[in-house]
Amino acid sequence: MKLLLKYPGIVICSFLVAAAFGVYSQVLRHDFVNYDDPIYVTKNRHVQAGLTRESVTWAFTDIKNSNWHPLTWMSHMLDWQLYGKDPKGHHRTSLLIHILSALLLFAALSRMTGAVWRSGFVAAMFALHPLHVESVAWVAERKDVLSGLFWMLTLLLYAQYARRPGVVWYCLVFLSFALGLLAKPMMVSLPLVLLLLDYWPLRRLDVPKRVPALVLEKLPLLALSCASCVVTIMAQRAGGAVPPSEVIPPGIRVGNAAVSYVAYIWKCVWPTNMAVYYPHPGHTLSQGLAALAALGLLAVTAASVACAWKRQYVLVGWLWYLITLVPVIGLVQVGGQAMADRYTYLTLTGLFIAAAWGVSDLIAPRRPAQTVSVVPGVRKSNKKKFVPRDVPAAPAPPNAVAAALAAVVLIAAAFGAHKQAGYWSDSIALFDHAAKVTTSNALAYLNLANAQLAKEDYSAALANYERSLDIKPDVPKTLNNSGNALGALGRQDEAVERYRQALELEPEFAEAHANLGIALVNLRRFDEAITEFNKALGINPNIVEAHVNLGVALGAKGLLDSAMEEFSKAVEIDPNSVDAHSNLAMGYYNKRDYGRAWEEVHACRGLGAEINPEFIKALSQALPDPQQAGPATER
Repeated sequence: MKLLLKYPGIVICSFLVAAAFGVYSQVLRHDFVNYDDPIYVTKNRHVQAGLTRESVTWAFTDIKNSNWHPLTWMSHMLDWQLYGKDPKGHHRTSLLIHILSALLLFAALSRMTGAVWRSGFVAAMFALHPLHVESVAWVAERKDVLSGLFWMLTLLLYAQYARRPGVVWYCLVFLSFALGLLAKPMMVSLPLVLLLLDYWPLRRLDVPKRVPALVLEKLPLLALSCASCVVTIMAQRAGGAVPPSEVIPPGIRVGNAAVSYVAYIWKCVWPTNMAVYYPHPGHTLSQGLAALAALGLLAVTAASVACAWKRQYVLVGWLWYLITLVPVIGLVQVGGQAMADRYTYLTLTGLFIAAAWGVSDLIAPRRPAQTVSVVPGVRKSNKKKFVPRDVPAAPAPPNAVAAALAAVVLIAAAFGAHKQAGYWSDSIALFDHAAKVTTSNALAYLNLANAQLAKEDYSAALANYERSLDIKPDVPKTLNNSGNALGALGRQDEAVERYRQALELEPEFAEAHANLGIALVNLRRFDEAITEFNKALGINPNIVEAHVNLGVALGAKGLLDSAMEEFSKAVEIDPNSVDAHSNLAMGYYNKRDYGRAWEEVHACRGLGAEINPEFIKALSQALPDPQQAGPATER
């Protein structure tokens, strides 16, 4: 107990680190998942190039992936450079960033308020709440934890700037905010949150004549926010992430936004049935439910305003929650989800603040020393040091009842977060859970089937593709992937039909053209297959598999030279393509160029691929000494 009273900050920081690591250490054993991780890491050649001039340039110029977040891209590049394809290192980075963010939040709040224990509770809830699992356990959500880090750092720097206004501290606030925007545009609402903090706990708005200056002070930050919004909208439109207004009309978007605001609060209080994807209700949304949700939000807002004269933290916490959710609440619909757990990563802090201060004030007598005033301060002339008037000499001990209640809440949160993190072990566990806790979740069945297909569980994959198509029968990707499952089961004619259905819906679907070509090759309809492969490459000339399979089809027709050209193009695009190298080896063997055939065999072996023993035997008989292949064997 003496340690708690003498060194509360050290005790709280130690608890934050230990508790967060205890809850999330399991993610270090988790795999990548098949939802966005391929786009961000496992199949992104720019990321896998590491931090090079070309990759960094791409990070700052790419807008085709529906987001502009160069700092996030560069963090993934650094991770790949350090850890390669081992998911443990990528998960470790996200976890360390999350823990550091919790520590910064504690430092910022305790510096602003002087209430060490309440600040510690808020930071612990941020670190342990189950709704935050998605941001930490999902490698593709590095943008969440990275922007969260700079959000908390900006708060801490702003707390110092509020005490010591000056150009240096303001520039540091500006820089931290800019870096946060480079990680994720969700940061755009931070200038408004800083104005809320001016009201409470910083109390910079206590002097009315200073209000215009404080608003003017935020204009450079707001300008950054506006610029980020413009770039983000451009990126989302370029990436096709914004559905047309006729798909989800504005009235439904507003209604879903109101329902989502309430749903997030409910999940904050009772975090169950959480899923990686919540399907948008669309036209099935109950207008009565939306109206009731909107009335509830208005009632809480009015109550917050009414009690602001005595408990400013309630209004600040509530407005923090409302404001920070605006960019992702669905008024501008991005993607097909109704809501997402990751959107609460920064927003719930406002509710945690209101709860921590509100419950404490109800349980224990309110103490005037629990807020820090930065105006008007006094200066000790001998030390020239600013001393806020309301800062207590030492943190007051926590109330026993409040401490017990906080402990119960944190234990429950930690248990829930640990359980939720377990669902992120791999794609099958993640999407099987999502399908069970939601209804009509076509995407969950689709990704579950994709994971089963990758595990060569073709029958189970096909069953889940069918479930997804029962919900949404007109999704080209699902039709295409179900064709892959049918083809793997030997049902080539049915696979051809699925690919054609996908292409009727999306004629420029390059992958479907390529897969249709493969099915036609298996049916020995080589001329039709060659046509489909050429269509695929006309849309996207960098599909390695299409070049390889086009070469196979050409070779089957006896056009060996043309086939070799396609295999060579595949190697140029991806030097690590085992299929391309192995087919080149066979091609050179058929051309009796045994030395170059050995070169390709060595290239395959260098990539860890097993070579057909019969082919190696035949090649060894044709060219007994592999060293005659020359220096290129060390490729």
